[in-house]
Amino acid sequence: STYEPFPEIMWRKIKGSNRLKNEHLAILEKLTTWRERQAITQNRPRRHIIGDDALLSMAINPPSDIEDLQNNTSLPERFINTQGATILKLVQQGLQTPASEWPEQIRKYSLNHQEEALADCLMAIIHISAHNNNISPRCLGSRKELEMLVKGSRDLAILSGWRYELAGKQLL
Repeated sequence: STYEPFPEIMWRKIKGSNRLKNEHLAILEKLTTWRERQAITQNRPRRHIIGDDALLSMAINPPSDIEDLQNNTSLPERFINTQGATILKLVQQGLQTPASEWPEQIRKYSLNHQEEALADCLMAIIHISAHNNNISPRCLGSRKELEMLVKGSRDLAILSGWRYELAGKQLL
């Protein structure tokens, strides 16, 4: 299939993730990456694996043991019994992530007129590539992502994997 999700950046889609920083963001990244991979493996909607609110709650107040999971999250007992150890391991990995590897928040960029024009041209390339490959332009990249590209960011989904092959090459 042409469309494959990008598990490592799914944390950006969690409402409230923009309020997190540092190791809390690393925890959220670890948990959402795991959840996305579980959803793909089990062929279930991601929120049926574990809800966004629970992920955000654990990133804000990291649990240290099973008792914390039971007391401080809305997770069902059955889930805690089967996945609790994995969740705690992921939280610890997030806490131990070196500062140099913490995920970066998408910053709001204000573009000047030339940069706006360039972003418009890049968006046109996205639309053409999407049309040629019979997929939605939103699957390839967003306006926000193109604005980040214009401002110099290179850690973007459009610049890796299948997105790079279909459109990213033309954007650089």
